[in-house]
Amino acid sequence: MIGMVMCGVVLGIAIHEISPGSEVEIDLGLVAAGVSIVVEVPIRSEHADTWYLPESDVSCPACVEVVEWPHILNAGDEQMIRLLVTPGSEPGRHSWGAVFHGAAAPLRVRCRGVVQGLSVKPRQVRLGVCANGAVCEEPIRIEWFGPGELESVSWESDDSDVIVVPRDDCGQAWVVRVTGAREEVRNIAARMTLNARINTAGDKPKNVSCLVTATGRMISSNLRVVPASLFLGTVSHLKACEGEVRIEGVGGSLEASVEGIAGMRVRCIDTSGGSRITVSYAPTTGTAGCVRGTIVVRSPDTEVVVARIPLIAFVRTGA
Repeated sequence: MIGMVMCGVVLGIAIHEISPGSEVEIDLGLVAAGVSIVVEVPIRSEHADTWYLPESDVSCPACVEVVEWPHILNAGDEQMIRLLVTPGSEPGRHSWGAVFHGAAAPLRVRCRGVVQGLSVKPRQVRLGVCANGAVCEEPIRIEWFGPGELESVSWESDDSDVIVVPRDDCGQAWVVRVTGAREEVRNIAARMTLNARINTAGDKPKNVSCLVTATGRMISSNLRVVPASLFLGTVSHLKACEGEVRIEGVGGSLEASVEGIAGMRVRCIDTSGGSRITVSYAPTTGTAGCVRGTIVVRSPDTEVVVARIPLIAFVRTGA
């Protein structure tokens, strides 16, 4: 493999005594992402009969390759299993395994290791709906796996409303927080660079960076939806029914659409204090019983969803 560092590891100078159903665990310690490791596992069969292992499977085809293994083991046979383990890019504790099997119970080899690097989970933060002026936050966990300790974390954001702050004193739990200072309706799509400072005893501190994104919707703190949900009552196929919802505290025109119910018409009418949404419903042929949908209200200028209003009707058959 071009450009790949190969590191040979002979593990278990003492031979692993095995029999059908055995599981051998190997500790790889601290490993580097993308750097392949040749894992050599010496084994000796304690099984009284000949043991056939014609097949092999791995837990992660992209991470583990079986290079060599004995297909037949007689009583007392000493053989070598060779695996090529290539850790993925996600820092933290991982396990990679291979299983060798045939007619008898299988032999399992499990390799455990810690991939070095800065772990941030999640890296894509969903903040949901946030009102201007209110605090809206989601937790993230920041951990360093490798030599040294996580000393501090700083951040840079392309959205002045979105920040990262510590949640406790252990240096691992943080929150992505948004506090909208501007009274406006908009989408949140922030890109933040987290800069971690790693204190390596006796050496120069190390800086490691990670990109985190945050998404959500910012709505006006004055937003009022009356009613918050709309029940149209019992509807007949022979007659359309109507309803109305008022949207207050949002400047500018709005537009509305319906999800989940066929035969529904909605219209937005601008008023002095916001908008009025009128609803007209005529059930389609074959519709019966309880039907549910959602009125989706958007700002046509920003395409931001201002409100989602649940809608319920009961359609009866016959006259």
